Amino acid sequence: MANQLLRLDLNGVEYPNPIVKGHIKDGEIKTVDVLITDNSIPKDLTTFVAGQFRGTNAQGEFVTHDIAVTSKDGKFSCVFPKTAFSRAGKFKQAYFAFTNKSGGQISTGDFDIIVTQDADADATHADTLVDEYNKYVKQLQDAYNNAKAGWDKQIKDLQDKLNSLKSTIDKLDFQKFKITGNDGGTLINIFKDKEPKQDEALLNAKGLQTFYIQGGAEGNTTGDSLRGILTKTDPNFGNAIAVSNKDQIFFKKMQDGKANPWHRLISDADSPLINQGTIGADTDWNTANSQGIYMVNAAKGANCPTGTTAVWGNLLVTKFGEVTEQLFLGATTGGKIYTRSYSGSPATWGKWYTIITDIASANWQMQKIFKDNDFTLATCPKGTDFGNFLKSNSVPVGFSIIRDNNTARNAMVIKENNNYIYAYSGGPSNDFERFSINKGVASGWMRSLNTNDIVSAKLTPTGGATDPCVMTVIGETLVNLQFNGRYPTKGGQAIYWIDAKYAPKSGVSFAIPHNNIEGTQIVITVGTNGAVILVGNSDDVSTAFGSYTYNCKE
Repeated sequence: MANQLLRLDLNGVEYPNPIVKGHIKDGEIKTVDVLITDNSIPKDLTTFVAGQFRGTNAQGEFVTHDIAVTSKDGKFSCVFPKTAFSRAGKFKQAYFAFTNKSGGQISTGDFDIIVTQDADADATHADTLVDEYNKYVKQLQDAYNNAKAGWDKQIKDLQDKLNSLKSTIDKLDFQKFKITGNDGGTLINIFKDKEPKQDEALLNAKGLQTFYIQGGAEGNTTGDSLRGILTKTDPNFGNAIAVSNKDQIFFKKMQDGKANPWHRLISDADSPLINQGTIGADTDWNTANSQGIYMVNAAKGANCPTGTTAVWGNLLVTKFGEVTEQLFLGATTGGKIYTRSYSGSPATWGKWYTIITDIASANWQMQKIFKDNDFTLATCPKGTDFGNFLKSNSVPVGFSIIRDNNTARNAMVIKENNNYIYAYSGGPSNDFERFSINKGVASGWMRSLNTNDIVSAKLTPTGGATDPCVMTVIGETLVNLQFNGRYPTKGGQAIYWIDAKYAPKSGVSFAIPHNNIEGTQIVITVGTNGAVILVGNSDDVSTAFGSYTYNCKE
């Protein structure tokens, strides 16, 4: 005869179970089969370390019996001890309990046990009633088992589908853990003087999570509480963005396992490019002092940068401390930009200044004056006429540095056009020389006087003179050149110096309004640099006006 089957659940699922019936002294023979489930699913009993039948009989005595926990499908047979059937009456409580490795315990629901006396009329009647009850329970269980066979197949099919879906889901690349707390609040919460610390919590987080950081918490340098979202691509890298109670936005980057400080992001409230309205025809420009951009529409009011001339464009106003700057970008000012500032103590508006643009400077020289990594823009080859080279397209109109390899010199060249060109150079011997093209005709290089050419002398006056005079005159042509200037006092001397290279062969004529120099008293010498020096005494008596010609020596 098959044993009675008890189906008992660890999570409160109730099953129709037979009443376990026995007589006094039936212990150690009375056996029932038991199926333990967890939410109706057979339980693997090997996850427990111990199992036990526990009951309280009609007299309140506690009865226990250990059972093996070796079944993986939740099934086992229980042989009741003698003590279970030593007292007649209905058990006040009967159940099975299981203990896990950590000492935790879980129990099944209760089932009924009735113990009757031997050969008793009432017991016989009780047996009949219990047997009748158990018969119906058996029928119900059979019906359940028959139906269960079909359910098992359906359940297996559903389980296979679930496993397949789970396998597919596991392969998908999306976050499989919580973003917020169970109540919808932030998942990570960091408080002042409490664990976890800010950076530690953010670095240890995974995926996408919400967080709250209290103002004053360690690492929160923003000065306010933050609520935000964290994204971690891997344990060492991630980003956090948060909004403070003051509606400021902050950003934190995590890189190489370290958390950077919070950085505030600029919002429209911080931007200087806020639309501040329009400056109209009668607007005083001094009143446009709020940071932002003003549209200028036919404006010609007080303090307009163009006076009473109406202008259109945009005015940019920036503020730094007590200083206000205005920058007018005119659409009708021919490319000119105007700027001024409001500053000082007491603060006042300064005058408008014009910023030159490439449009306003269309006639400016735009080309280079010499090549990159060089000191010249073009070079006249040796043997090429320098004048013709200056006229060529190798030398642009404007200012440039040109080299003349005929004379081994660099020259500063100003070229108006091919008819008017001027070149200036230090010369090969530290001389200052010039080359000009006037009306298309080249002059060639011409040397100008420098300090090395001048011989200065201070002669001791004779006869008590107190005003010696030194006069220097230079010219390319000295014929009929008159020295009408400062003269020495009586007893003094006058020195006239002429570079011999410029003195004509025909001689030089001198005319002095008084104290003229007589020929017998004039000394002519040639200086070490080839100069002619003429010396005369001012106290000589002669004609007031005279003309004297001397042949110059080289």
